[in-house]
Amino acid sequence: MAPAALLPLCACSLLFEQQPVGGTDIDAALELPVDAADALPPDAGDTTLVVPAFADSEENEESQVVDLLSTDLDIGFDVGPTLVAIEFSDIQIPLGATIKSASIRFTGESTRTSSINLVLAIDSAVPAAPLAGGDGDISNRVPGNLQPWDPPEWSRFETGPGQTTPDLSPLIQDNVDRPTWNSGQSLVFFFLAGNPNEDRREAFSVEGASAVVDLPQTAVPELTVVFRD
Repeated sequence: MAPAALLPLCACSLLFEQQPVGGTDIDAALELPVDAADALPPDAGDTTLVVPAFADSEENEESQVVDLLSTDLDIGFDVGPTLVAIEFSDIQIPLGATIKSASIRFTGESTRTSSINLVLAIDSAVPAAPLAGGDGDISNRVPGNLQPWDPPEWSRFETGPGQTTPDLSPLIQDNVDRPTWNSGQSLVFFFLAGNPNEDRREAFSVEGASAVVDLPQTAVPELTVVFRD
């Protein structure tokens, strides 16, 4: 039986009444330690790929309206639960390569101090469709493996370990091992609220990073992958 779409958006209700593609339900994902996926140590001959986000969007749970032009990404909750998607294009990783480590780094757009539980997933479609902006564009996609993330406090313009996700190599490995994967395709990641009525983390979006002239560094979300052919 084909897995259901990503709705409902709030990962607390993302018990889904279905089994996600990776075989890990949301309750199990929230119970995993954040460092459950240990990155492999780097070796000589590894390739490090650094890719800035090509596009990002945010979907409101109630209306399913998608915003492709927001200057910030409200990861978790805004007026209600949100679902954030980030597209990284032209991923130059060969089919079947070994993914040794992977993470996404954000830059804080505002100071947020309340605790929060997030869940990350990857679009299981290979190739992933580009973010289009139509209603339900994010929530109608099917997630792969899930990874929990409990980010610490964020400050405006802060970027570093606290704004960097846990290791995402198992999520990417699943996609690049599929026979439909080709080097140069895109990867799309989802960020969901783990529990209801929580706070959020606000990060600069692709549009927001280009609009702020006093940023100390590029603030576009950035994917780093270490792999071996």
